[in-house]
Amino acid sequence: MSNQELILEQLRNVNYDKLSKQDIVTMLDAGEQTLENMAASRKTAIDIIAEAMNQTKNTLEALDYSGKVEVEIRKNLSILRELLMTGDL
Repeated sequence: MSNQELILEQLRNVNYDKLSKQDIVTMLDAGEQTLENMAASRKTAIDIIAEAMNQTKNTLEALDYSGKVEVEIRKNLSILRELLMTGDL
């Protein structure tokens, strides 16, 4: 299994509800780096998702989030993960 496949498998199995803020930031970093290294045929869509992950990471780092904001961030992470895993780009 390649490094990219390993990281994608880890992202697939993540339960975001049980992660700390720092864990999510770390996962987003790994996901962003993996996305940036994927095939050129999917580059445009992958760039969009990588940028969304980066923006979410930046928001988490800058924001003392709670309640509704946290729920929305976790929901968006799940949607991004599903798009990545299913290839419905």
